[in-house]
Amino acid sequence: MLADFDWQRVAALVDAGRFDRLFDTLDEITRRPQGSQAIDTGWLSDADPSTHAELILERLKTYTAVALEGRQPDAHTNLFQLGMDSLMTLDLVRWVRRTTGVTMEPRSLVLFPTLGALSAQLAKLFATRATPADAAATGARVQHAAPRRQEHRVVIEGAEHCVSSWGEPSARPVLCLHGYNDQGPIWQEVARALVGRGRYVIAPDLKGHGLSARSPHARGSDLADFTRDIGAICDALELREITLVGHSLGTLIAVALAAHQPERLAGLCLVEPISPPLEAPRASTSADGAVPVRKHRPFANEAEALQVFEAFHPNMPSALRTELVQRVLVREGERLVWRTDPYAVASSNWTYRKEYLAQLHKIAVQSAIVLGENSEITRDDELVSALPNARVVSVSGGHWIHYEQPERLAEVIDLLGKLGSS
Repeated sequence: MLADFDWQRVAALVDAGRFDRLFDTLDEITRRPQGSQAIDTGWLSDADPSTHAELILERLKTYTAVALEGRQPDAHTNLFQLGMDSLMTLDLVRWVRRTTGVTMEPRSLVLFPTLGALSAQLAKLFATRATPADAAATGARVQHAAPRRQEHRVVIEGAEHCVSSWGEPSARPVLCLHGYNDQGPIWQEVARALVGRGRYVIAPDLKGHGLSARSPHARGSDLADFTRDIGAICDALELREITLVGHSLGTLIAVALAAHQPERLAGLCLVEPISPPLEAPRASTSADGAVPVRKHRPFANEAEALQVFEAFHPNMPSALRTELVQRVLVREGERLVWRTDPYAVASSNWTYRKEYLAQLHKIAVQSAIVLGENSEITRDDELVSALPNARVVSVSGGHWIHYEQPERLAEVIDLLGKLGSS
């Protein structure tokens, strides 16, 4: 019975290299018929859901160190490169079933071949498996399942856009626009909090970002392009009375949409808004008029990419960080690179300060400006005063409030929607 299994003792033996004392116990746990194996998930059910990925990762490390006879993989090492074979894969799948209650196919390990990726996926699956009926049958405490992220494809002028969503489409919609070099799922933490408040959350990958198509223009997309895309997505998904939320670069797009298509909105929330330049920047070109070459830095492996991403997002939950990195890494020869278009954002044809302030003055919908108390973005008082119906909210955290303070941000967003629709 795994409930009686002393994992601390196992970990100590693994650290000491005493694998000879573990094989008999592990053989008893892993090789008896699956139907007679007890399922014990109390260690997860009684833990904070935000820690599930880390807890699963620690147990996976212990299990695989024994299964691989002392070769101890880290979170980012490919298990198959360490010698994981088909029989070990079957045993691991059975172990997963017993310890988490999650049923997965052996081929799933091909999609999640590292312990970090596998633990993040198992945490997501565990969050969606519990039901009141299951809890009543097992005596486990009921966990509210985290809403699953859905992905939709919306084709605009021949270009495919990937749109993430959480919750029921019949609920009041919240449309979230990410910043430069980000992607829709970065809103996941606040989206889950909003779904708990009865909202439907939509977060597209902007053109050239995430899994959306790249711009057909060599110059990339400008403000008019992005605004037109978001309006078309709203039409395709039949979104009405939207609470529109933008972060960083996304705030410029949100303001343009609110100023020029106000009939779509029930509320506007600008999270860590950036200030446009005093005048429109000139296009960046070489002496012969060609657009300069931009390239992403290549990575030797996923672990290296994760390390770079973590440097930009040190406070992001590890499971979300892994999901976002894996989502946009593609192989280019022997190396890995970001899928994001290095030309995603045009260097010209953006709004400038005078025009931007005029747009803000036109916005009549209920609005909020949310600022991080420890952000590196300097507060722009002229911008704040230009939005006549805005409530300014300061929260603890930095530039990435949507995953640092998701509950507080969800509270502000939800209130806006209620005021706008009342």
